[in-house]
Amino acid sequence: MRHKRILFLLVVAALALPIATLATPATAAPVNACTTSEYAALPASQSELKIACTLTTASATVGQYNKIEDFSAGVGAAGRAEAVWHVGAARTVTTSAATAPNGTVITAATGHFSNADLNNGISGPGIPARAFIKAITPTTATLNIPSTAGVASGANLLLENSDGRTFVDAAFPGGTTITSATGHFCKSGLAGCGTKSDIGRNIGGTRIQHGATITAVTNVTTATMSLAAIACPAGVSPAGCATVDISPATTTSTHRYIDDVTTNGTSLCSAQARFGATDLNLPVTGTAIGAAHWITAIAAAGTAPCAAGQFKATMNAAATTNGANQIVVIGEPNATAPANGDAASQLGAELGLSPTLVAGSLACSTNAPTGFQIQGSWQNPSAFIATPFGAADTATLPNAAIIGQLVYPTSAGLSFSALVQQIPNNLAGETATAPHYDITYPFLPTALAACPAPSTVGVAAVFRFNAISPSQSLTPSGTGTPSTGQIRVLQDLPTGTASKVTTSRLFIRQINGTTAVFTPAATNCTIAYPGVVDFHCGS
Repeated sequence: MRHKRILFLLVVAALALPIATLATPATAAPVNACTTSEYAALPASQSELKIACTLTTASATVGQYNKIEDFSAGVGAAGRAEAVWHVGAARTVTTSAATAPNGTVITAATGHFSNADLNNGISGPGIPARAFIKAITPTTATLNIPSTAGVASGANLLLENSDGRTFVDAAFPGGTTITSATGHFCKSGLAGCGTKSDIGRNIGGTRIQHGATITAVTNVTTATMSLAAIACPAGVSPAGCATVDISPATTTSTHRYIDDVTTNGTSLCSAQARFGATDLNLPVTGTAIGAAHWITAIAAAGTAPCAAGQFKATMNAAATTNGANQIVVIGEPNATAPANGDAASQLGAELGLSPTLVAGSLACSTNAPTGFQIQGSWQNPSAFIATPFGAADTATLPNAAIIGQLVYPTSAGLSFSALVQQIPNNLAGETATAPHYDITYPFLPTALAACPAPSTVGVAAVFRFNAISPSQSLTPSGTGTPSTGQIRVLQDLPTGTASKVTTSRLFIRQINGTTAVFTPAATNCTIAYPGVVDFHCGS
């Protein structure tokens, strides 16, 4: 069949992203227009992003640069990303001694445990679900719950960079008080907590009201919530009512690719990296770094030897090469990250396919479009794939860390990519000043695929970015950091907020990244709590 040979023509679809293909009637010339939606459009829900566009022949037959500024609300530092892509990072810890059945102490001679690991989740062979670290020495970590089966020597365990956690023995003695023998509540200065603090964190469970936060910590077994607990609903087991999540900090850093790093001895300097407390102990890799390097300290932007605007991290050992514009990867994929190669996006397109590219295609004079679809896969920052179109270090990308790559392979062996970036507030070149996420296609060679003028078919394209990947949907309950087991999720609304208007933007430009093909399209979406089961902003 003719469409089996459509190589990278799918590239044209990179103008958008929904579920169904937009039809362009052969009798009517398309116009430049785009719509953006998401489903579900409910707070604290996994949500897919969908974009659909039509382009005229004139607009479609130039090299394309596409950028989506995902949904955000507000402006500047006071705003926030309402759609959050996968967050979290981890490091591998290899045990150097066995842990006996029902033991709680994990031994790793090269674990370099520190107070930064307290309350952080850990998973792997022999580690029980929902386990986290409640005490450390440089070579040992004590779990909050015992390992029933024990842990073998030489086991590779995955240690999260977040102290978001779950426990299953919560009790509610009255009012706003919550107790747990294993929850290990913390506040700064409390023995066994280091600088970790649960105060201000969201807390959730069957007996906990929506929007509740932790307002005080008495000791490691007792805390106070902002809202009183409710009764265990009829039909729910006591165990079900005793399961509680403490949300990860909103400042939790992510496994990420950075290409603006200046290495200077043990110092890393980068504007993109925006190093934070949850980067402590994460591995650092790159050709300029060398083996067995990790972050031991962070400092404010501009701290020597870093220049103004560069954030600083200190490693355990000096880099092998000093210099600017080094490519560095921070962290490893955590337990809830999509697996490399996971299905993460679908692209569909309709266009007049040029027979100069695919022999046997209909003559352009017929003005008859062809339709097709391809699958895009997720790659984590430590496993980016080189593609002919869409390099991770192209100069037209926004100056921000990259947290994932979407790869679209074709039957001709040519692939193109999109890069997902975490954008801070007020980044130069961004229309949205609030923090948000960008999905950028640096180069879509639509002109190679589409019939040129005098053809009037143009291009219709749809992109869908999945809410969750196959591997994430199979991740066992209680594994990894709570609320991170998806590709894309909408933020919850705070208590007392009934609704919030969010905005996304789509830019289609020529491949220099600046010359507009047509005016950027903006889409508003209202998120409400309680939500309504419908397709508003999600059709």
